[in-house]
Amino acid sequence: MQKSVFLTSVIFLFSIATQAQIKRFKFGDIDKSILTMKETSIEKDAAAVVVFNTAKLYCYAFSAPFTTDYDAHKCIKILNSKGLKEADIKLYIPASKSDGAIKKLKAQTYNLDDNGNMVITKVDEASITQKKITSDRAEVRFSFPNVKPGSILEYSYTFESMGFELPNFVFQEYIPTMYSGYEVNFPENLYVKGLFTGMFVPKEKNELQSARRVSTYELEDAIAVTREPYMSSVGDYLTTVNPILSHYFTSSGTRENLQYNWVDIIDDLVTHESFGVQLKKDIPATGELSDALKLKTTQYDKMKTIYDFVQKNMEWDGYNSIYASSGVKNAWRDKKGNSGEINLILINLLKDAKIDARPLLLSTYNNGFVNTAFVNRYQFNKVLAYVTIDSNIYIMDGTDKNAAVEDVPRSVAFTEGVVINKLSKGGWGWIRAHKPDVIYSQMINSICIVENDVLKGSTNIISKNYAKSERIEDYKKSVAEYVANYYVPKDGLTIKEKSIQNTTNDNKPLTEEVKFETKLNTTGDYAYFSLNILTGKEKNEFASPTRNSDILFGYNQSFRYSGVVSIDAANYAFDEMPKNKKIISPDSSIIAGRVLQVQDNALQYLFEINYKQPYYPANDYPVFFEIQKMIFQMLDEQIVLKKVRK
Repeated sequence: MQKSVFLTSVIFLFSIATQAQIKRFKFGDIDKSILTMKETSIEKDAAAVVVFNTAKLYCYAFSAPFTTDYDAHKCIKILNSKGLKEADIKLYIPASKSDGAIKKLKAQTYNLDDNGNMVITKVDEASITQKKITSDRAEVRFSFPNVKPGSILEYSYTFESMGFELPNFVFQEYIPTMYSGYEVNFPENLYVKGLFTGMFVPKEKNELQSARRVSTYELEDAIAVTREPYMSSVGDYLTTVNPILSHYFTSSGTRENLQYNWVDIIDDLVTHESFGVQLKKDIPATGELSDALKLKTTQYDKMKTIYDFVQKNMEWDGYNSIYASSGVKNAWRDKKGNSGEINLILINLLKDAKIDARPLLLSTYNNGFVNTAFVNRYQFNKVLAYVTIDSNIYIMDGTDKNAAVEDVPRSVAFTEGVVINKLSKGGWGWIRAHKPDVIYSQMINSICIVENDVLKGSTNIISKNYAKSERIEDYKKSVAEYVANYYVPKDGLTIKEKSIQNTTNDNKPLTEEVKFETKLNTTGDYAYFSLNILTGKEKNEFASPTRNSDILFGYNQSFRYSGVVSIDAANYAFDEMPKNKKIISPDSSIIAGRVLQVQDNALQYLFEINYKQPYYPANDYPVFFEIQKMIFQMLDEQIVLKKVRK
C-alpha cells in the first residue's frame, strides 16, 4: 500500500551541533497565565490543548537485565465543555510486571477560585486502577477530579521497562499540541534507530555528551489529527517516533546486531504458549457440529458449516488479540473469549476437518496499518483464519457475526498481514487481505408516479457482499436508527411501507422494499424533484476540498440506480431534460454515468457509479474531490415538470 504519510528511518549518530536538549518543565510549576487562557492560536475552536508533552528515554548501561527509564510529563488545558473528556486518562503497558512497570505516577487538577487564587486538587492514588486487557497488554486508568472549562490537568510518571522493545513517543494528538519534546539518552557504544511516521518532521539534534549518545526531537504548534471519512486509524497520521535498538560495539570494537527481524518474531510466535501451542490443542467437537458435518461432502460446505457454527455459538468479549490468553479449551468450554481465542478455535476446527487453514496476523483499521519496516509483534492485534480450497482464498473472523464466508472482514479489508504457513520455523509470508472480485454492490430500482405535486414510489434495494454486511450490522444494532439513517435521509420524505429480507450472513443478497411519498418543490408553473432518493448518497462525505488522510474503502464498489417516473399528461409535461453524462477519472479508476430517456409520458433513468480501487492516497485527493463533486451534481440535478394550464 502506498503511504502518503511521512515515513523514514535514521540512525542517531554523532554530529556537531548545539547541546541537545528539550524544554524542561518542573511538576507543579504552572504559570497562572495558562489558567486564564481562553483559546489557542493553533486552532481557535479547539475544545482542549496540550500545553506541553515531554518524555526522556534513558538507558543507564547495556547490561543484563536490560532496563530503560521513560520519564513522561504532560499538561493539558481544558478550553470548553467539549474538552472535559480529556480528564479520563488511559496508559497502556505490558501485562507482565517482568516486562516493566509504572512508577512515581502523580497527577493533579488546577483551577482558579472566585478570588483568582490557584486551587490544586490531587488525584487520589487509590483511584488509579490497572487492568489486564489482553495477554500482553494492561491498562492503567485514572480520572482527574474537579475538572471544568478552564482547568489545567498535569501528570507525570516513570515507566521502567525491562526488555529490548522501547516505548514510542507521539508528538501529536486528537487535540492541538503547543509543544512536544522527546529525548533519547543512551551509552555511546549503543546505537538506536528511530522510525518516524506522521504528517510532520520534528526538529532534531544529535550529540555526544559525556560518553553518552543524546538525540532530541521537538515539535511546536502541531494541529490536531481528526477522523475523516473512510480513514484507517487516526494513529496512522500522528507524528510518532519508534526507537529501536540497532547495534552496539563491544569493548574490543566488535559490532553486535540487536535488531529483531520478522523471522525472529514469527519463530517466537509458533512456539508461544498462547499462540502456536494453542493451534495444536485437541478441541472436542460438539454433537451438533459433528452431526452437521456428516451431511457435508465438499470442503467448501464443511468450511462454511464450521464458520457458521463458531459465529453463532462463540461470544466475543470485545477484546482483540492474537493470543488465546485463557487457552482455546477454556474458551471453547465457556463459549466465550477474546478474538484470539475464538479464531484459534476456528482454525483448529477447520484443521480437524482436513481443511487447509492457517493463522493470518493482521491489524484492524482502528489499530492502524502494519509498518513492515518496524519489526514489532504488537502491531498485530488480530489473528484470523486463512483458508485455501481449490486455489480459492477465504479469510474468516469468527467474531464478525455479519460477514459472509466469501467476504474479507470489513475491519481488515485491504490491510497487509502475515500468513503462518506451517507451525515450524521459517514458514510464513506477507499477503494483502483483498479479494478483487468481492465488491460492495448495490442495485436500486424504483417505480414512481407524480400526482398532485407528490412523487409516490416503490423502491427495491438489493445489497450484496460488503453492502449487505454493512447494512445488516446497522440493522441488528437498532431497527429504529436503521430506518432513520437509510430510509429518511431528507426532509419531506414519508415512508409508507417497508420490509427487509435475508438478514443472515449467507451469500444471498439483502433485499429491501420501501414505499414512499415526497412532496415536489414548486415554483409558479413548474414542479421539480431529484432522482437521488434512498440511494444512501444524499450527502457527499467528501465535500471538504482538503484532506490529510488516505481514503480506505477496503474494496471496489458498484452502484446502479434505475427506475421509471410516470406523469399524468393532463397535468404535467417534462421540461427539458438534463443531458446524459459520463464521468471518468484521469486514471479510469472512477467511472460514473447517467442516461435519461422520456417515452410515453414516462422518464426512464439509469445511474451507474463504479470505484475500481479499494484505496486512494491523500496525494490524489484533489482529483478525487473534483470527480466526487461532479458525481453528486449529476445525482442531484433536478428533473423539471411544467404544469399544464387548463
